[in-house]
Amino acid sequence: MKRAGLLFKRIKNIILNAVYPPRCSGCGEVLTSGALCEKCKKSLVPIEAPVCHRCGASLRDHDALTCGKISAETVAAYYYGGIVKSLIIELKDHTRDGVFNEFFADVCDKISTEYSDVDFDTAVCVPSYEKKKYSSSAVIAERLADAYMLDFDENTLVKYRETKKQHMLNQEERLTNLADSIKVDENKAEKVRGKTILLCDDVKSTGATLDECAKALYSAGAKKVCCICIAVSDYVCNQDKLPL
Repeated sequence: MKRAGLLFKRIKNIILNAVYPPRCSGCGEVLTSGALCEKCKKSLVPIEAPVCHRCGASLRDHDALTCGKISAETVAAYYYGGIVKSLIIELKDHTRDGVFNEFFADVCDKISTEYSDVDFDTAVCVPSYEKKKYSSSAVIAERLADAYMLDFDENTLVKYRETKKQHMLNQEERLTNLADSIKVDENKAEKVRGKTILLCDDVKSTGATLDECAKALYSAGAKKVCCICIAVSDYVCNQDKLPL
């Protein structure tokens, strides 16, 4: 049923694209392929090194007080704002295929440079809400697993307790909402035990979700967990330096 639903949505998008040609998410220019025109692609500026491996932001931007509440090691390619935000919303909503292609090179660059001394075994994605049929985190993890020749199983992590959606909560509520709500599927334990894991998600805000996932992976015997995100939000950065 899940695959049939996705297939229907893709066919629907193809028909809509024929009637309403796809446009650049940045400037609105009509495109023949992709999600960004060449000019807007050049405007995607990755987070400047050196990077804080706690919050994922550049050291010149991160908020040390907020960063101190985060435990999972994380890096990200961009800040969550402007064109990056528009594209990630499209990726989350699955309104256009291939959106992650626009981020892929810079995300891989962050992994290769910031985790150059880490030998990953497997990629894991943040579990999605049960009612959600499409997972942007799984799309990211599967693509990176292929690129780095890692094992990948979308269902390694599962949510076993219902929680409120994170975007509906303030910063402090986000830090407690997911407590003890995620675990490693007992049938997937061997995929985690003794492994070095690349944990993938689209956006890091407070870091609560990634922290909870990392905790579950370590509890299941993971050797090391490192997180990669497309972007980090203004919860972990100096807001005055972020694009709107």
